[in-house]
Amino acid sequence: IKKSSEIPIHIIFKYIQIHLGIVSTAILESLEYDIKTIATGSRAKAYYEKQSKNGLLIFSNSSDYISSIILDDQKSAN
Repeated sequence: IKKSSEIPIHIIFKYIQIHLGIVSTAILESLEYDIKTIATGSRAKAYYEKQSKNGLLIFSNSSDYISSIILDDQKSAN
């Protein structure tokens, strides 16, 4: 498979531990799969603030903070 867009997103969600999105319905779908999700962009918090109460949704526009979340997640998975 050359591109992830060739695979249905629900199959991809079965194999990932963390999802990074801007403003997309994929953010809501990843949360349905209990995937830790980082939402970026100025509108993300306004759109998805209610969903952040489950602890899986994180809002950040900081590349350093996003990197640290991903690295910490990888360390805890090992």
